[in-house]
Amino acid sequence: PSYTVPCSNIFKYLKCYKGENHRKRWILFLPGIRRKTRINIIGHSLGGTLPRFSLRFWPDIRSMVNHLIAFGPTNRETIMADAACSVVPCPIAVIQQRINSSFLYALNSYKETFPPIKYTNILSKFDELVRPLNSSEINAQCVKNISIQDICRLRIFAEHLAAGIYDYCGYILTMNALNSQSFKNISSDKCCSKILMPGINLTKTEFISKVIYSSEEHARHLLYILMK
Repeated sequence: PSYTVPCSNIFKYLKCYKGENHRKRWILFLPGIRRKTRINIIGHSLGGTLPRFSLRFWPDIRSMVNHLIAFGPTNRETIMADAACSVVPCPIAVIQQRINSSFLYALNSYKETFPPIKYTNILSKFDELVRPLNSSEINAQCVKNISIQDICRLRIFAEHLAAGIYDYCGYILTMNALNSQSFKNISSDKCCSKILMPGINLTKTEFISKVIYSSEEHARHLLYILMK
């Protein structure tokens, strides 16, 4: 048995990362821990990489985790981080993803995976931030690497952001991984038939306002870095 961190709305989950609610991140894990069941973790971008860091350096939590599912994680360096940091000062999160960064060296030292934990990396061939694409991949027996375009060849719009936040095929791949099913069972008809995952409505002002809020937070942080 396992317990998946509840996150029906990605923007509700993002609120947990605001300073005043920092501790809420850990509260989400408590139901699974109290039930003594392994939890499933779903992360996007660097959020798919950081759980690996925890598993690498905090061995006591490995027995608590069943499956780590990551969308476009930077398990290796991305040349886009180097390109960005050569133009403007970068926040630490970007520096950690640069070529030969100390963070990635430490992350991939000793062992990259810890069976019986399962790992699934869901990628996009049109990811504009993680380059080269195989920077997201991990080669190990307990790992599955799958690209959305392996199933939906012409899904050009499923880039870095969409793949992990609202893309329907990304959602289908996630549910498939949570149910421990083979990706060979997924047909293109099933995965490519829709654009948005359940619960996402682009016409709702609430969704749009939270996208704008997220963008403003990133812009505010970048301005802070530039003005230091």
